[in-house]
Amino acid sequence: MFSIGSHVGSYRIVRRLGEGGMGVVYEAVDERLDRTVALKVISDKFARDPEYRTRLFQEARSAAKINTEHVVKIWECSEFEGIPFISYEYVSGRGLDEVMPELTFEEKVKIARELAEGLQIAHSLGVIHRDLKPGNVIVSDSGSIKILDFGLAKIISADTIDSQGNIEGTLFYMSPEQVSGAKQSLSTDIFSYGVILYELFTGHKPFDGEYSAAVVYAILHEDPIPPCERLTSLPDWVDPLVLKLLSRNATDRFPDMRSVIDYLDTTLTTDTAIAGVGSYKARRREVTVTHLRNLSGDPSWDYFCVGFTEDLIREISLRIDAVVSVEPAGVAEREITSIFRRCRSDYVITGTLMRWQEEIKLGLSVYGENGNKLIYGEQFRGEAKQLFELLSHAARNASEALARASGVAFADVDRLMNTNVTAYDFYLKGRSYYHTSKPEDLEFAISMFTKALELDPGFALAKTGLSDVHAFQYSAYYDRRPEKIALAIEEAHQALAIDPLLPEAHRALGRCYMFMGDLENAEKSLKISVNISPKFAMGYRTLAWLKDMAGDDEAALIWAKKALELAPTDLETLLLLGLLYLDMRKFTLAMATLQRAVELGPDYGRAYHCLGVVYLKLGVPELALDNFLLAIKYEGDPNSHVDAGYAQLVTGDYERAKSLFRESLERGYLPFIAHYFLGLIDILQDNSEHAAINFEKSYQSADDYLSRDPANCHVASYRALALAAAGKKAEALLILAKLVADPECQGDLLHNIARCYALLGDRHQAETLKARAMEHPAGPSPKELESDPHFGAKLSHE
Repeated sequence: MFSIGSHVGSYRIVRRLGEGGMGVVYEAVDERLDRTVALKVISDKFARDPEYRTRLFQEARSAAKINTEHVVKIWECSEFEGIPFISYEYVSGRGLDEVMPELTFEEKVKIARELAEGLQIAHSLGVIHRDLKPGNVIVSDSGSIKILDFGLAKIISADTIDSQGNIEGTLFYMSPEQVSGAKQSLSTDIFSYGVILYELFTGHKPFDGEYSAAVVYAILHEDPIPPCERLTSLPDWVDPLVLKLLSRNATDRFPDMRSVIDYLDTTLTTDTAIAGVGSYKARRREVTVTHLRNLSGDPSWDYFCVGFTEDLIREISLRIDAVVSVEPAGVAEREITSIFRRCRSDYVITGTLMRWQEEIKLGLSVYGENGNKLIYGEQFRGEAKQLFELLSHAARNASEALARASGVAFADVDRLMNTNVTAYDFYLKGRSYYHTSKPEDLEFAISMFTKALELDPGFALAKTGLSDVHAFQYSAYYDRRPEKIALAIEEAHQALAIDPLLPEAHRALGRCYMFMGDLENAEKSLKISVNISPKFAMGYRTLAWLKDMAGDDEAALIWAKKALELAPTDLETLLLLGLLYLDMRKFTLAMATLQRAVELGPDYGRAYHCLGVVYLKLGVPELALDNFLLAIKYEGDPNSHVDAGYAQLVTGDYERAKSLFRESLERGYLPFIAHYFLGLIDILQDNSEHAAINFEKSYQSADDYLSRDPANCHVASYRALALAAAGKKAEALLILAKLVADPECQGDLLHNIARCYALLGDRHQAETLKARAMEHPAGPSPKELESDPHFGAKLSHE
């Protein structure tokens, strides 16, 4: 930016010291005072922004009031030829990130206290750093520290990504409220200080990942390994200090840096943790159970192994204070270290199950230390009629081994399933077919649950299974007769008559009420299910769906996070969280959560589709296209073809876009959308005659859909678009008037209405509706609107 020897006002440039996201730093001499200074010259990107300049000068004036030996002093904040710069104290030394490995424990403690003291003085003046990290801490030649960059107005947004999907900024040290885009307070610096201390004392970052979205996910949802586990030589007082600083909820952290200094001073005097420091959330051990391998030589018995694995997990969860969850289905990973790495587990349980004539053989192995240590292994065998005794015995022994290895509490639960083994077999087969959601499989599931009940009329879980199937058939519009949902409710009530404390039955009843729109009774039933079984992750997940239906995103987020705590490998919960973040316009959080879902389930098509939607909103259509194509490959969503076509259209590859829209037509997916966008491409390619044919097919197809579902506003909006593009203005306006008048109109619908007005040449109304759309759930992002061809000159008649 400036050459050596040149001048910035009265400052002569001596050498370039480095460059960061906000500008370039030079060593310079203030020739007025004959003083060596550090000079940060703000980059053009920010210098041209009047709002940023105002904020920069305001923050620099506040930071200039900080007077402590552990914060670099600001001398001047001014402009030279329209370029803002800050002159501050020059410190000879090295960054903390560079010297960390060389420090003794005593030196680290000294730095921790000096850093706390510097922050305390700044915070007492109401000044927040917002970008605290080892690179912004200088260890001077004398060994004391100085904090850099107070007063530099930082533009830190986790919603800015590059074309590869990498998030801008130093994520490792960001607080949850920073990555969430929430309001920041002094507690943001307290969290970042905790991250620095963790790395200072252990040599590891508390929140890490192979890609930026994984780091964001870890900050939001994962608890760090306690420092004293990372490095056993650390004194006991380190864990309470660091883990409280790293509390995800700001109110659970230390209230201020003075409290941190007091803690340090007391513990350094006594070398013990302060009993009254306050609570911090202890990290729960996580156990991943892989699906039992079927060694029977009969693939048709796979369903039994899957269902038996789920029951094994439930039995182990009852006996130990740990999070026990299943490895996602569809992943054929058998390398133990890979399972540890992907599922981020403390322990992994693998096993085999074999049935030979009337004998059952079950083998279990429990691994720890990232798969490098077998801590338990045992083979169980018995007659088929002894299946439940075998299950209970195996769960008890595996739980005891886990408790011994991890130090968690063990409860010797005397519990045995009490049903006919053949009925249990039918029940597991019914569950397997129910989970496919295919109409023909649902009917077969009903027959399996019915056979189970013929053998054991008191089998409450089979009654619950029947309720779930009937309710799903009703909700999926396979059978919307009132008698169908009434039958689902009756089966749930019968299950509860058999076992009033069965959480699955209370959840089934809650789902029935949800699908009927009785949200109050649904919530009551679902809350009973989790009160009976506080580890019932599926109950919490359903509560989250309920709150999402009710439009209460914040409550939905709380329940979904609780479900994820109890089942961190559950793909459905991760998908739900991603959708909630998407609705709340927290696009980077949605991206991070959905990327975690596809990391755990590489063939999870629904997550790929949602990721594609997120990347469109983040303004990276190339990545959106990649994910939509993966969604097509793994049959994630019928919308994937038209969404992939749209992403390709945005990138400018019209021929490939047309091919994708035609594929959607060939499969019978959403013809009213596919024909509409084919017509739009025809207009962009100056083929108006062919465009008219496609638009006509689009609104005719929409008419067909609306004849079956007249209240479908989404289809109606595409009918209006096709009519507007075909020049049928009066008909289009008639539909638009009805859609705009709907007070429940969502952001995606308003987006389509804005598109329609743009096609009709009403620029003012289009801009008004674009603004409204961005304010509503499911609405477009500014970057999404920028790339939308409807608002370009060729289509909007500007």
